[in-house]
Amino acid sequence: MRIAIVGGGITGLSLGYFLAKKFHKVTVFEKEGHLGGLASVFDAGGFELERFYHHFFPSDSHLIDLIGELKLANRLVWAKSSMGFYSRGKIHPFTSPLDLLSFSPLSFFSRIRLGLLAVGSRMIGDWQPLSGIRAKDWLVGRIGEEAYSVVWEPLLISKFGKYHDQVPAAWVWGRLAARAGARGIGAEKLGYLKGGLGPLFNALAEHMTEIRLSSPVNDLSHLGAYDRVIFTIAPPLVKQTAGVAIEQAAGYLGNICVILKVQKPLSKYYWINIGDTTFPFCAAVEQNNAFDDEKYGGSRFIYLSRYTSHDDPLWKESDDKIVAHFAEGIKKIDPDVKYTSAFVFRDRYAQPLVTLNYQPPPFEIEKGRIYMVNNAQIYPRDRGLNDSIGIVKRFLNSGYLL
Repeated sequence: MRIAIVGGGITGLSLGYFLAKKFHKVTVFEKEGHLGGLASVFDAGGFELERFYHHFFPSDSHLIDLIGELKLANRLVWAKSSMGFYSRGKIHPFTSPLDLLSFSPLSFFSRIRLGLLAVGSRMIGDWQPLSGIRAKDWLVGRIGEEAYSVVWEPLLISKFGKYHDQVPAAWVWGRLAARAGARGIGAEKLGYLKGGLGPLFNALAEHMTEIRLSSPVNDLSHLGAYDRVIFTIAPPLVKQTAGVAIEQAAGYLGNICVILKVQKPLSKYYWINIGDTTFPFCAAVEQNNAFDDEKYGGSRFIYLSRYTSHDDPLWKESDDKIVAHFAEGIKKIDPDVKYTSAFVFRDRYAQPLVTLNYQPPPFEIEKGRIYMVNNAQIYPRDRGLNDSIGIVKRFLNSGYLL
C-alpha cells in the first residue's frame, strides 16, 4: 500500500519504519524543517542537543530493540542517575532510600510512607479502577497529607497547573511503574545515545519512500493518492485537519523548555524536582551530570522545563522575558550560576491533559482509510520514546491495516 504518515516524530518515524519492513511505500509529512518532534535536536555550537531533555530506562525494551536493529547500539551509554528535591530553600538529596530517610522537610513517619508508595504500586495489577479516583485522594490515603503537600502536590501543580486536582490516580501509577525498571540498589540507571538522538531519526528516515519536511498537512485534499493516511500528531490537530469528529479527543498542555549554557554546575545532581510552586519551572536537568560529552568542549547545559496551559500569560511572553524569568529561579538556587547563552523551545501539544475517567481516543477515525496513533493513547503511561514505539506496535498488531 501507499501510506501517508502525518508527523515526523518518534511515533511517525517508527511507524513508517515497521511499515516499510513490510514493503509498504511510506511518505512522511512533517510541518517543521527537521525530524524528531519533541525529541528533535538542534545545533548547540558544533554539536547536537535535544530541544527537550530526553533519557530512557533499562526497561524501555521497544526503544532499546529498535536502537539495536538500526545498528546504533554502540552509541548507547548508561549512567547512574542522581536526583535532588528543592524544598524550603535548599536542594535535598533524593536519589536513594537512605536519602529519603534523611529528607528533613518530612517527619520520619511520612518519609517511611512515601518510600513505601513505589513498592505498593508495583503490587497493583489492575490500574483501571484508579482512573476514576483523584490522584490527590489516592496519594493522601497512601502517604498522608504531609508527604502529599510537600512532595506530590507541588509536582502535580507544576505539571498540570489549574487541572492538577483533576488528574486520575492511574496517571501517577503509570509514572511509578515506568520508573520501577530503572531503579537498582541506591540509584536509577538511565540511558542516552552518545551524540544525541539525531542519528536515530536519520536511520529511521532512510527506510521511508519519501520524507517531506516543512510540509504541514492542513486538509486531506492532496492525500487522495494514498491508500491509508495515519496521523501521529495531537488529536485536536487531527480533528481540525481531517474534518472529522474524534471521540475522547484530549486537551493538551504546552511546554516551554529553556536551555541555559552555564560556566559552573548548579548542583551535583542530574535531575532536580522543584517542590516550590513559586518557581517558574518544575524541573532543572543538568545534562553534564549524567551524560557529559567531549564534544561539549567543557560547556555545561541546564534544561529548565515548564508545562503551561495555552491561556497562561507566560505562554505568550517573548523568549527574552522567559529566559529572564527562568534565570531568576536559578538565582534562588545558586546566585553564582550565570548563563552565557540561552535557547528557548516551545511545543503547544506536549502533554495530553488526562482527567478523571480518561479514555484514550480510538485508532480508527474513518473506517478503512484514516487512522490516528499518538501520545494521547499511551495512558496510563506518560508520553515518552519507548511508549510511543509501544503504541505503534499495538496499532500494527490491531489488524487495521490488514
